[in-house]
Amino acid sequence: MVDMEFDNIWRQYQAQKVSTPQDAAIDAPPAAAEESGADPSPAAAEPDGSGESEEASKAEFRKIAERRVRLGLLLAEVGRRNNITVTPDEVNQAITREARRHPGYERQVLDFYRQNPGAIDTLRAPIFEDKVIDFIVELAKIGERKITPEELLAMPEPAGEDAAPG
Repeated sequence: MVDMEFDNIWRQYQAQKVSTPQDAAIDAPPAAAEESGADPSPAAAEPDGSGESEEASKAEFRKIAERRVRLGLLLAEVGRRNNITVTPDEVNQAITREARRHPGYERQVLDFYRQNPGAIDTLRAPIFEDKVIDFIVELAKIGERKITPEELLAMPEPAGEDAAPG
């Protein structure tokens, strides 16, 4: 799963690099890295075209792919355990919204989804994710507490991509 997600991210990166070679050095890594919360690094910019920065980009995108897969698996498990489902009505509304995004081609969009049931999953997945996130947010207990600056500094760093085991 991680390899498939990485390949998808890498193809997007390569396509962006080819379509805007001058901007690629400035914008690399693409929005996928920003979405994941990763800091775009100057090493990924490939100013001299060396393979080293491409390897750094690949490593960074692999981390993004792993994070996305873990997040997707977590959301799927939360949804499964809590019987969260996407209703046919919600799917129909998504298809209608998609058809409206393409004025003049509404009939073709509707036919496409009728003829390609697998394509409906591309609409169902974000609906499911939104419902799971909404469920999690409903359960969240947000509170406020006062702490001293010393207590704040004494708190351990959150575990994550930045805290790589040595």
